Amino acid sequence: YIPDSNTWTWVHGDTANSIPVFGTQGIPSPLNSPGLRFCNSNWTDQNNNLWFFGGILEGGDWMSDLWKYSIATNEWTWMKGQKERRQTGVKGTKGVADNNNVPRSRYETNANWTDNDGNLWLYGGFSFDTGWPFGDMWKFNPLTMQWTWVNESIQSSYGKQGQANSSNAPGPRSIWTKWKDSNGNFWMFGGKTNHLINDGGFLNDLWRYE
Repeated sequence: YIPDSNTWTWVHGDTANSIPVFGTQGIPSPLNSPGLRFCNSNWTDQNNNLWFFGGILEGGDWMSDLWKYSIATNEWTWMKGQKERRQTGVKGTKGVADNNNVPRSRYETNANWTDNDGNLWLYGGFSFDTGWPFGDMWKFNPLTMQWTWVNESIQSSYGKQGQANSSNAPGPRSIWTKWKDSNGNFWMFGGKTNHLINDGGFLNDLWRYE
């Protein structure tokens, strides 16, 4: 979309139902396509490439694949994760990057941001096998092509308002509003909780992650 001319341009993609065309992992191709899907995580990296993770395919299958779209070449690349659907993921060791690590299949993961070092961060979302939100945090390094399971909370732990603490945690949630400030901190507001917590209600709390 070009604001100056108030015009849209169809750049890439299908006009009818489509399934993913993965091609070869790590190799871009004009034939590659993630297929039709929605409610996936998304980022813009430091080179203005567009990334996304997971989401739901046409027909209701939940994914855990990671894709990159190059605006410069107008091509998709399947970067990481499985072709198979409804995956439980591999956490590995908390805080340790590994080639085998991958978040579980999920959707409505609105808490995602790119830090000042170019890493892609992911928090929470709905899991395919439980039907309620998770509170896990992940980091992906585009240089090493590795995921790191950073931490996880099974319920909210507020602590004292305005004071950072390693034991504080927003808890499981999805569908929130997000920002990244000029210092690289991540902020999020509200969302929907696990149905086992607070009756699965909607929240209006504001959090900052450093």
